[in-house]
Amino acid sequence: MSGKMLTIGQLAKRTGVTIRTLRYYDTIGLLIPTDYKEGGHRLYNLNDLLRLQQIQSLKFIGFSLKDIADLLESHYIEEQQLIHSITFKKRELIAEQERIRQTIDQLDHMKTIISGYEIIDVKLFCFIIHSILFEEENLNEYSQVKDSIHNFRSEERVNLDKEYFSLFITSVA
Repeated sequence: MSGKMLTIGQLAKRTGVTIRTLRYYDTIGLLIPTDYKEGGHRLYNLNDLLRLQQIQSLKFIGFSLKDIADLLESHYIEEQQLIHSITFKKRELIAEQERIRQTIDQLDHMKTIISGYEIIDVKLFCFIIHSILFEEENLNEYSQVKDSIHNFRSEERVNLDKEYFSLFITSVA
């Protein structure tokens, strides 16, 4: 890319950043194009590409755009600030991973509850699932107790929810 300029579309495609984001970065002065061609179309060079990669890297570990602008201006960062940001981002990702695991468990639970029924009333299914999820959210402190009936993954809980679902299905039919 030596000497070759990239249009905003080419830069976006090459980096996975949206054109809208690149325009925003230009507006706030975070990534200003090196040049413009006729009609005001933005043109970026290799240094712009490298700066965008730096922005993406710092954004990945959780820095705000304001912090990124300051860091790129100063060219240096203290080790503690970097470690703090990395640690914070790691905690966020672990929490997200836990939420995903809980969602997968809830989906498995729903699948278990409906197994054996060829036709299921959608409104009834949604009501029951909403009730189970509502209970799970609001009785979270009970789920910490090992032998609690509110433990979403316990076999006893699954059996109770299947029975609950069965009662509603037969009362509606």
